[in-house]
Amino acid sequence: MAHKSIFCSLLFSSLLTLGLHANDARTKKQASPSCGTSPRPMRLTLRHIEGEGVGYNQGYTTLEGFFAPLMPWKDHWVPFLDLRGHVFNNGKFAANTGIGMRYLTDTRIWGANVYYDYRNTSHQHYNQISMGFESLGKIWDFRLNGYLPVGNTTSPSYGHAKFKAFKNHHMLITRKYDFAMKGANAEVGAHVNTFKKAPLYFATGPYYLEGQGKAAWGGEFRAAVDIFDYVRLEGNTSYDSIFRWIGQGQISVMISFGGKREIKQTKAGSCSRDLALSQRVLQPVDRNEIIAITKKHKTTKAINPATRQPYFFWFVNNTSHSAGTFESPFPTLLAAQNASSPQHIIYVFPGDGTTAGMNTGLVLKDNQKLFGAATPQTLTTTVGTVTIPPQATTMPTITGSLSPVLSAANDNELSGIHFIVEGPLGFHGIEGINIANISIHNNVLDVIGLSAGGTNVSGIYLNCKGTNLVEQNIFNVLTNTYDKALQIVNSQDPNTNYIISKNIFLNFNGQLGTGIELGDGPTPTPIGDFNTLIISQNHFSNFGKGQAPGLTGGKPLGGFGFGGKGSLRITNNTFSGCGAGTVDGVRSVTLIRIESGGNIVMDVRNNRWENSLDKTLSSFNIINKAVTSKVCVNMTNNVSDITSTNAYIFNNAILGTFNANADVSDVNIGTIQKINVTNGTCP
Repeated sequence: MAHKSIFCSLLFSSLLTLGLHANDARTKKQASPSCGTSPRPMRLTLRHIEGEGVGYNQGYTTLEGFFAPLMPWKDHWVPFLDLRGHVFNNGKFAANTGIGMRYLTDTRIWGANVYYDYRNTSHQHYNQISMGFESLGKIWDFRLNGYLPVGNTTSPSYGHAKFKAFKNHHMLITRKYDFAMKGANAEVGAHVNTFKKAPLYFATGPYYLEGQGKAAWGGEFRAAVDIFDYVRLEGNTSYDSIFRWIGQGQISVMISFGGKREIKQTKAGSCSRDLALSQRVLQPVDRNEIIAITKKHKTTKAINPATRQPYFFWFVNNTSHSAGTFESPFPTLLAAQNASSPQHIIYVFPGDGTTAGMNTGLVLKDNQKLFGAATPQTLTTTVGTVTIPPQATTMPTITGSLSPVLSAANDNELSGIHFIVEGPLGFHGIEGINIANISIHNNVLDVIGLSAGGTNVSGIYLNCKGTNLVEQNIFNVLTNTYDKALQIVNSQDPNTNYIISKNIFLNFNGQLGTGIELGDGPTPTPIGDFNTLIISQNHFSNFGKGQAPGLTGGKPLGGFGFGGKGSLRITNNTFSGCGAGTVDGVRSVTLIRIESGGNIVMDVRNNRWENSLDKTLSSFNIINKAVTSKVCVNMTNNVSDITSTNAYIFNNAILGTFNANADVSDVNIGTIQKINVTNGTCP
């Protein structure tokens, strides 16, 4: 019985062994053939893209790392990590971090990915979440990507603020700002393996962008060639209504690492397809890796930095009849004067070209501005300086029957106005008395006396404190009287500054008119203490024409002089076609007097006296009129056409203190006469 049991056991074992050997034989007979090896699953890529792209305007360089496992998980799933860092040509950075999963079947690969994108620009940091889906095959690829900016998607406004328009009582300005655009793109691609060592790839598809009211559909086409698995060359072009036509070129150098796995032929496939899919499952994710950013203009009210409130305008047009807004201006200056407050701006249109509604004069309040519509006007705002372009072709004309035509206040600015200054004795056009910080520029002033002789009308009459600017005005002295284009009178503030620059002074009809009168009359009163008086880059023409010897007045620059302390700079002026009468026994085109108590340091440089009417007088004369007065002069690079006598006279006959640094030769053209002058350099 025991022997029978042993026999049965041996027989079962033998049959089992034979079965196993048979099954093993069948397994070996049915095993799939090997197609080769897969690519290495990890890769480092260094690439450079040159040219503009969708949402960026310059090239960049990228270092990319792609990491995947050697063996698919459960034979089908291939997870991956994609890291990319970018440096734009301007040094700004961008980056992408992505994870994804691809599912490998016998015929295709299906995948999904999620990315976090980052971009740094000159004005803002941007962040974005993106998702993608893909289907990859031996020949045909299909993909769909979506992009959603998150966080702060809009930059602060930047760049030079520009004038946009007037609306009601305000000025609108625009500035640029950037914003990130959300969007999506779809693509179909085709692999062409005609050349084994240089496979080609072509892809095309639409894309869509949207943000801040902007939206656009576009299309893209790209082509690439891989050379020996190490180098890729790619070019692409795209078009949409926001970024227009774009073209780019790209070169990549790739280094793969990690092991290789054997690729077995699948039941439903072929080795060529199986090998191709092993490559597709490890290829880069094609997507828009740079956050798309575009620009837009933001319109806001112009803000006054002094008040932190919007600038407030009153508009005047003598053809209108309403409420002082841009859409319906006041018909008269008086209405604007009565309605306005400090810090407001009165903006005047030429209207019908007459002085109707503009002929009663104007009294300004502190910190007000008077602007003419035909002149570019500049305003300082909280976001920079803004220029208002001309809103008319001719200047508005203002006049008045009572002196002054315009009474100025502290911190006024007057620009773009044609002033008619016509009145009796002592009549003034623009008057600023005991005020500070006035700016008068780009105006035209016609100075007209009512009767021949002795009218003493002044276009601008100033006795100011602070810093005061008279620049780029045109002065027309139109009568044969003692009229003055500009008069600077007594000052007792040692911190006062005057800048008289780039003006044109024209005398059309008379012998006695003066361009710049320094001091007051007819009772001679010199200018008191001041800090700096700059007379620079002005042009004087025709003053003192035909004046007989013995008459006073009739000169481009001079007057009753200085009785206080200060610095006087006369530089880069031109005196053309001028003459002069006798003043204090001296005939001179330009006469500076230092009165009792005066203490003046002068810098006289780069001036030119040309076409002088009388070659027997001097071009420039400084008279020290009291033993208590002091003057020191630096004089260089001046040119005078008066050669028959002394072109420049330094007169210290009174024996006050007079120092000078002045020579002839090639430094000053014209002879210099020095009377009791000590040579020396001024401080």
